[in-house]
Amino acid sequence: MSSNPEQPENPKEDEVWRDLVARLQEDSDQTLLGSQDSESPRGSTPRQRPGFEQFDPLNVRRIDSQPTNPEFSGPRDYSPSEDDEDFVPAEPASLSTVEPAIALAWVGAAGAPIALLCAAIFWRNAPLLAIIALILVFILAVGYLIYRLPGQRENDDDGARL
Repeated sequence: MSSNPEQPENPKEDEVWRDLVARLQEDSDQTLLGSQDSESPRGSTPRQRPGFEQFDPLNVRRIDSQPTNPEFSGPRDYSPSEDDEDFVPAEPASLSTVEPAIALAWVGAAGAPIALLCAAIFWRNAPLLAIIALILVFILAVGYLIYRLPGQRENDDDGARL
């Protein structure tokens, strides 16, 4: 450690710092806007600087649409097979086949928070009993839905089925 905190420990650090400052001053706002007529302070030859038009870090303006190397193909290079075109999803099950207790629990789990929000916005002086009842309906409905979840998983089930 040196006794004077102002002096750098290594004299080369000062040179590196001055070089960095000179390069940053050289790159002013004019170079960001594409001005190419300025000269470099280190030499007398003008330097070609890329403007905004040449800025394309993601290769968006690539001319060729097909990849040159099939290993590096992207999502737009995918073409669906003929089997995929004939796929028709199955009809969803009717709501009349749902157990009434589960349907009621879903209404309570989704409806109670909505009712509490509406009461907070439109019915500011709602009775405490109504608020407690909505909170209890929500807790009981969510508890029932969790209770009805399957306890064990089938070993041959890969989870791909909805």
